[in-house]
Amino acid sequence: AEAHYLAAYINSGYANGMIKEFQSRGLFGARDIHKLIVKLPFPKYQRNDADHDALSTLGKTCAKLAATFSRSLGDDLGSRALGRARAKLRGELESELEQIDAIVEKLSTGKSAVAGTAKKTTRRKSRGTGRLFD
Repeated sequence: AEAHYLAAYINSGYANGMIKEFQSRGLFGARDIHKLIVKLPFPKYQRNDADHDALSTLGKTCAKLAATFSRSLGDDLGSRALGRARAKLRGELESELEQIDAIVEKLSTGKSAVAGTAKKTTRRKSRGTGRLFD
């Protein structure tokens, strides 16, 4: 349960938005997410916390759906096919990803967010995320 909680948290659009302006940029866009995502402050998993349990359940659901989806693709994935497959998977997981973002925002800010209304990047920049690495 804790692993699914952590995976959902660090793979959320909300967490990605928090680190976006700190990422180095390369030829194909933002890079080095692995160096920054681990610096995000996030609450330690607490069993029987409703938000933590919901995030864990959503993470587990996404993992199962992604595994089924990836098995259906076969082995021949060139760079363009992989990009299309990722976009299609994100579309299929849209509802779950919106719920994850809303819960992560609530856990991060203490303010409840309605699923589907969380702005990922632009909203975080307007709040000034410079304190993240202080």
